[in-house]
Parts: sequence; C-alpha cells; structure tokens
Amino acid sequence: MLYSKRDNVVPPAGISIDPNKAWVKRFENMFFVGVPFLGSLYAIYYFQFHAFTWIEISSFIFFYIIGGLGITIGYHRYMTHRSFEAGSIVKIALSFMATMSFQGSILRWVSDHNRHHKYSDEPWDIHSPKVYLDGYINNKWLGFFHAHFGWLFDSTTTDEKKYGVLILKDPIYMFFTRHVYAISLLSLILPFTYGYLLGGVESGIGSLLMGGAIRICVSQNITWTVNSFGHIWGTQESTHKDSSRNNLVIVILTFGEGYHNNHHADPRSANQGFLNHQFDFFWLIIKGMEKIGLVTNVVRPRIIK
Repeated sequence: MLYSKRDNVVPPAGISIDPNKAWVKRFENMFFVGVPFLGSLYAIYYFQFHAFTWIEISSFIFFYIIGGLGITIGYHRYMTHRSFEAGSIVKIALSFMATMSFQGSILRWVSDHNRHHKYSDEPWDIHSPKVYLDGYINNKWLGFFHAHFGWLFDSTTTDEKKYGVLILKDPIYMFFTRHVYAISLLSLILPFTYGYLLGGVESGIGSLLMGGAIRICVSQNITWTVNSFGHIWGTQESTHKDSSRNNLVIVILTFGEGYHNNHHADPRSANQGFLNHQFDFFWLIIKGMEKIGLVTNVVRPRIIK
C-alpha cells in the first residue's frame, strides 16, 4: 500500500477534517496557486512574440527579493517563531511584503506552520512527506508530491484559534489577514506599474508576467521545496528527532532557509546557519536591522558549532 491509515479517523484538538472547511481551504489555495500559474502559462506564449529586457529581468529580481524578505523574515522567523521583536513600522512593512507573496494570509500561514512543528513527521503534520492524516505514506515520491503542494488541497484544516492565537490578538496582523486578496493582487499590479513607468505598456505587461506571475510561481515552489526536499534529501548536523535536512541547493535558492535541520533543532533562532561555514543571508539582514535599532531581542542559536 502507498498509504496506510486507520478507519474512523478522529483528529486531535486543533485539527479538523470537516469537508466544508476543507473545500474553503481548497478554493482559497486554488486562487493563490492558480492565478500565478495561469499567468505563467500565458507568459510562455507571450514571450515567444515579445522580447524581455533589463526592465522585466530587474522586475523579477526586485520583487523576488521583496517576497523573500516577507516570507522568510516576516511569515517565518518573525510572525511564527518570534525570533525577534519589532516596532509597528517594521511589523507593517513585513506584513505587507509577506501578504504580497501569494501564500495566503498571515493567520493561515502561521497556524499551518505551528502545526507542522507540533507534529513534525508524525501523524497530523500538515505537510510532511512521511504522513497524511493519521497514517504513514509508504512511497517516497507520493510523499514528495504531498509535501510539496498536495497538502494545499488535502482534507484537513488547522484551527486558527489554537495555532494562531497570537495573530488573532494583533490588530495589525488581522488587518492584513482580512485584506489578503487585495494586497496579494498588488503583487501583480506593482510589477506592471514598475515596468510601465520605465518602459511603457509593453514593458508593463512583460513585468507583470515576469516580475509578477512567473516570480510568484518560482517563489512558491522554492518555498515548498523546504517541505519536500528539506525532509527527504540532505544532511542532519543538528537533530535526528525528525526527517528535516540541511540542503545546500535549497540554502542557495532561499538565501538561508535550507538549513532546515538546524531550524528544527532550534526553531526560535533568528540565525539558521549554526556551523561556521553555513552562510545565512537573511540572518545578516536581521543582524543589520538589529544594529540600527529596527529590531530588538534577537534570538541567537543556543549552540553554535
């Protein structure tokens, strides 16, 4: 069997298998995944007849970095793991960049990620290549596809009142959560505006496709590699409590998030490069922000090897 489970599944508190809630989640994720995917398919056709220039390329790079900051420093290290503290201006900026990433609301992202750490590679982990619901996945490739994007459309939902309680109490986070669709669409509108201002309508359309749709698709898949590749292939320098791996390819693609085994060993650390040779670009950003007073109480690794 590719997948083994028990009958009459009863999920633990904080996890639902209500089909109505599951379909709401699926429709939401169909929007966040489907819009940039369809845009990328059109881009393949469009760029057969239109050349792209430094404007479209710079649009991709610029908004990719903005999105990376929002996902890694915002969603992950700040909002989920509270690796540092920040004032309202930094919180608003990170919330804006994160919400533009087309990865769902702050409340949903944080809740799902907290659940992942609660059950890492054990039954009810939301995006492990090892498990689905209360059963174990017995095929590596089936597990890979489930961890990469299949979990976005599975039959479970995470109780945000249990796993996102701090987000629910924060008015800034909840403002961005309530307006997630409008702010996400800015992730397409802003690249078009960027291209239009620099080169006119054609550059605007090209930037919309390159710096918007394609960039979002690339960013989404690179984020998902941490869930899939990062629990299947790589090394375990820091912990063997689950299947998390440090993977150099993912490190390069994510500017430091690929030290996933380190992260699971010490989730609150703002620096994920524990070893002397492990370079974490986003840690340098956080450390720089700390030096100029934008963030405080930055959490260091408990052990640096």
